[in-house]
Amino acid sequence: MTSVHRPGSWSSSVAVPDEVMMLDKGMGVQFVEHFFRPRAIMVVAPGREDALTQAVLFNLREGGFRGKIWAVAPDSQAGDVLEGVQWVNLLEAVTPLAELVIFCLPVDDVPDQLELLAARGVSAAIILTGGARWSESRLDDPASTRSRLHDIVRRKGVRVMGPECMGVVSTRHYLNASCASVPVARGRLAYLGQSGMVGHALMDWAAARGIGFSNLVALGDSVDVTLADVLDHFNQTGGYRALVLHIEQITNAMHFMTTLREAARHHVVVAIKSGRCASTDLSGRPLAPGLSRRDQVFDAALSRAGVLRVAHSDGLMDALDTLTRLPALAGERVVLVSNGLGLALLAMDELARQGGVLAELSSACRQALSDEGLDVSVSGHNPVDVGSLATPERFERAVRLVADDPGVDVVLTIHVPTRMAPSREVAERLLALRPDMRSAWMSCWMGLQDAREARQLCQRAGVAHYRSPEKAIDGLMLMARYRQVQHLLRQTPPAVQLPGTPARRDQARHLIQQAFDRRRSALTHEECGQVLEGYGMAITPAHYDYLNAETISLPPFSPPWRLRLIHPANCQPFNDDVINAGGNTSIATPSALADEGARQRAWCQDRNLIPFSACIQPRRDDVPAMSISCGITRDATFGPVVFFGRAGHHLDEAADRQVALPPLNNALAAALIEQSSVWSILAHQSEAPDNLQDQLSRLLVTLSHMATDLPHLAVLDINPLEVTTAGELRADSYRLSIGPPTPFAIMPYPEEWQRNVTLGKGQQARLRPVREEDAALVTEFHTRLSRESIRFRYFRDKPQLSQVDLSRLTQLDYDRQMAFLLVNDADTDMLGVARVWNDPDNVRTEFAIIVRDDMHGQGAGRLLMEQLIRYSRHVGTLEMYGKIAPENRAMRALVISVGFTTSLDMDEGVINARLMLNEPSTAWQRQRLGK
Repeated sequence: MTSVHRPGSWSSSVAVPDEVMMLDKGMGVQFVEHFFRPRAIMVVAPGREDALTQAVLFNLREGGFRGKIWAVAPDSQAGDVLEGVQWVNLLEAVTPLAELVIFCLPVDDVPDQLELLAARGVSAAIILTGGARWSESRLDDPASTRSRLHDIVRRKGVRVMGPECMGVVSTRHYLNASCASVPVARGRLAYLGQSGMVGHALMDWAAARGIGFSNLVALGDSVDVTLADVLDHFNQTGGYRALVLHIEQITNAMHFMTTLREAARHHVVVAIKSGRCASTDLSGRPLAPGLSRRDQVFDAALSRAGVLRVAHSDGLMDALDTLTRLPALAGERVVLVSNGLGLALLAMDELARQGGVLAELSSACRQALSDEGLDVSVSGHNPVDVGSLATPERFERAVRLVADDPGVDVVLTIHVPTRMAPSREVAERLLALRPDMRSAWMSCWMGLQDAREARQLCQRAGVAHYRSPEKAIDGLMLMARYRQVQHLLRQTPPAVQLPGTPARRDQARHLIQQAFDRRRSALTHEECGQVLEGYGMAITPAHYDYLNAETISLPPFSPPWRLRLIHPANCQPFNDDVINAGGNTSIATPSALADEGARQRAWCQDRNLIPFSACIQPRRDDVPAMSISCGITRDATFGPVVFFGRAGHHLDEAADRQVALPPLNNALAAALIEQSSVWSILAHQSEAPDNLQDQLSRLLVTLSHMATDLPHLAVLDINPLEVTTAGELRADSYRLSIGPPTPFAIMPYPEEWQRNVTLGKGQQARLRPVREEDAALVTEFHTRLSRESIRFRYFRDKPQLSQVDLSRLTQLDYDRQMAFLLVNDADTDMLGVARVWNDPDNVRTEFAIIVRDDMHGQGAGRLLMEQLIRYSRHVGTLEMYGKIAPENRAMRALVISVGFTTSLDMDEGVINARLMLNEPSTAWQRQRLGK
């Protein structure tokens, strides 16, 4: 370790690692673009008449590929050209070498051919074949096909999709390098999955509905390229509005979550997962302790990423129909307009079942409906029943009135064809009205014959349409769920104060570290209580006797008491067979205490359990309280997880236990609480439910900090946590197990990059990474910038920051972005900020710095720039670059003084600044840097 101190700048030294920390994301986007924009393609076939090969070549030609196509087969004649395909019989005859190779060979024949081609410089390969022999191939067998392919990827740096890959379709680049059975139209939908057959089904479904794709990729059992790698490429290149994601298993959760969150910030992402239960899970990883369903952590991860998850394939198609035809909702208040009350009541039943919101019409709207006789049931109320005798004109008039009501977000029309109002005529009138509607419009056309024309009109016009009221409500609630997960992705919470004191938290860290160093698997009950108190949690008072005598010593508090003998087994979380073996009996006298102690000793002796202490706690039957459970567990894929739910019988606990990925803030914690069924009971019994939810949210945020702060904390089970009607929280029983650190799915706050600094005039300040709760600081800082400073930073006027801006500036995925704030020593006033955005393969990073005008000339800019350089070197970035306005003389002088080279870009009218941070080590890195 090295201590760094710059005289006159740093007021405290900070220990940082000597070595460069390379971010582990595999090969990232290295050469991934060659799968989507190759200049030449080589198809390697077992023979000219091979059916798979012919399908691939047909698709390449039909897709309009504009580059050179080579086909290699042992039975071909050198020099044959057929329908634009150059046939050869030797790999060596392909000159110049193609950037993309498609293998149609039996998978066991691929490694030898791939080795030859990789040695010649091929950078990307697709393996379409697979089968039973491939499925049985083991990575730990050096002679297996799987092991040989992995070895070639590692040694040669070639990128491989497959085996069992469907191929790649990129309509923007006229590429259909797949074995698809239908033509793929150009459009704004993208598919990325691990199952080729799901991709085939989706293509056929989309073709029947006139929906086109921008990209379509099915990786199969890929030995190299991952979902996250392709997502990175999609995020860089764009070109799509909605993304369908099919997932079977995840390897690097942090890389996956980073790319997925970035995609969901800019596009609609719908996901479906295979392997939701133990019998179909392909990962072979164990279930997280304390959870009954391995799928619920995955569900929490997708929600945290702002992704809409569907449970089944029908739901996937319905979701795409809705999401591609309905704009994002401004709200969830829906009004129903139908030509029959019974139909509207069916929709209302389903809306109520799914927790939807029925709009309350304004008095002006109700009066207008009543005056014109447009509601024949309960006049002027929601739903609006225009009646079975209504004409198309009356239906249109009713829709016009409610669509203009400011209290309505969505209008759902439900129509059954009648002689007075054929479906086609009603649809034509509503489609003509659509541009003038303030609210979103969803339509339900009942029936199969007359209603078909109305649905076809809506289909062509891009209007969401359904065959039943229940399906329409499913579509509406799907959009509501999407709106909710997007809100969680983008919200900026207020600042929170971590409970406890730094000294107590340091003691807790030391206690756990010491236990880990001694190879213990868990803390004792007493030690666990000390950890909880270190983080500001209230625990039930406890007296411990270490059983050095025959009788148990009396506690310093009055009876009634309860007694629990502590032994190694009941220090382990979720060990239900032994945790509750005693401890609930009310003890009123010393003699009763001795009797209960003897009974529990006998119980332990019968089970070969050796108690090492006795825990005596006061029993408070006079204070009404409800029990919940909460804590931290570890998922084998996504790492630490915070849970919350009911306490009691283990089946009840498992059914109600809800989970969320740390780091959490108050808003995310509140959303977790509201998912549990126990919250409705707590809210009903509480004297101040809002205050109680706030306290519980702070508790869950504290647990989130503990997961980050205590890397050796494996599992923490607080059960029960007593909640009184007055809102008091008290941990009554708790267990904590210990293990090696595990990676997080979302990188936690990098506290090691905080430090105290001294500015030029002696002012004390603090340099630290930005937090989500810094939105208010950033907003205030922006208001104190001059127009010139704003223009130098954003290259345009930006008088205020939007909510989206604040989310983007404060909610960072720290493994891909970093922002350092310079704040006063009280952390209440922001003086400057510096940012870097790393590209997916960590080759280049772009910087931006802005300092408050009244802080100019005090060295703040240099401090921020040096911090960026130090950080970027540490994470292994190769080059830092930025664009500077030519008139920004102070920034130009600063970058030159710290080693940047600068050049004028005449086309953009900016100064380009570049600084090498680390030397490239691969051909790909040198290519990216132009070396």
